[in-house]
Amino acid sequence: MRADLCIKAIRLGKLVVRQLLNPNPPSTMTALVALMLLHDSRRNARLDEAGDLIS
Repeated sequence: MRADLCIKAIRLGKLVVRQLLNPNPPSTMTALVALMLLHDSRRNARLDEAGDLIS
């Protein structure tokens, strides 16, 4: 997993929701950003001590 790409994707998603789709962004776009935030918040819990993904 590349944390830098996750952070960029979340930033871009938030930008689209805030700037391009105001005042009423579609719920699907808001849900996508929420899902990316959820997965990013659990990123460290999915890795073992060596940095490998836990299966």
